[in-house]
Amino acid sequence: YVGVGRRGTSILNYCLSEMDDVEITALCDASPEALEKGRKLLTEKGRPEPILTSDYDVILNNPEIDAVVVMTGWSQGDFLMRGDKFILVSDVELVKEYIENIKKTL
Repeated sequence: YVGVGRRGTSILNYCLSEMDDVEITALCDASPEALEKGRKLLTEKGRPEPILTSDYDVILNNPEIDAVVVMTGWSQGDFLMRGDKFILVSDVELVKEYIENIKKTL
């Protein structure tokens, strides 16, 4: 799960953490405070302790992780093309950049 700011925390709290068939394995954010807030939210809901990282490569390179939710406005669509994960993106501009990167490889 990338992006544990205001919007990311809301989706995590009211949606994903309530789904029995979703396991939040890792949280990624540049802010240590946001990571701790997300960790606390999950553990208080009885979820396992997640991996906390500021490096999204930790998530992309983890074979235990099947999918990544991206809740940031990062303009780094290249990371979507690396790894073998399903990606859920909340930022339209990030998706556009991703599509442009794919076009360049065709």
